[in-house]
Amino acid sequence: MIRFLIQSEHLLLDPYTEADSRNLYAVRFHPTVRKFMTNPSCIPYRAHKDWARQNLVQAPHMHLWLVRPTPDGRAMGLTQLKLNAAGDNAEIGVMFREPEKHQMSSVLSSSITLHLAFIHFSCEWVTSYVVPTAQHAIDYNLGGGFSIHESDRPEMVCLKLHRDVYLSNEINRRVKARIIPRLKISTVTTED
Repeated sequence: MIRFLIQSEHLLLDPYTEADSRNLYAVRFHPTVRKFMTNPSCIPYRAHKDWARQNLVQAPHMHLWLVRPTPDGRAMGLTQLKLNAAGDNAEIGVMFREPEKHQMSSVLSSSITLHLAFIHFSCEWVTSYVVPTAQHAIDYNLGGGFSIHESDRPEMVCLKLHRDVYLSNEINRRVKARIIPRLKISTVTTED
């Protein structure tokens, strides 16, 4: 499967493969991540590995990246885009373990993922679902041009960003001007 590998000066967005299952588990089920999930329960690693194999590895519309400081570094977070069947809208997800230690990496990762959604995948809309208790995430999204919409997930706040708003939002324009020219985006083939 063809995936994007993204390198910036400070981090790497590494496309998920089945070999990354333990790293994904360490991020997704870290206590600082679970507390912001609709279902914060921890599951056994084997169940996680089976779920990831069935739902992530060969899913053509799911793009999941582990965020690392270096190619050999431990994943500190993840970012994802889940494209709809038509490929014109996406759901974004960004999760970092110990987010207070990785604030800049989460901002960079979010910006890069939005850039991929709107520029490389040509999405018209990007949706972010956030638990109501994660006010910092809601505020961050609103500051980046997202607006709150009626949610089809009753336990989540639904925020949406249109491509035109993304392109014209002053904060996004300033961040893009600093980050995007330095990005190295390449395609890789995953064997999973």
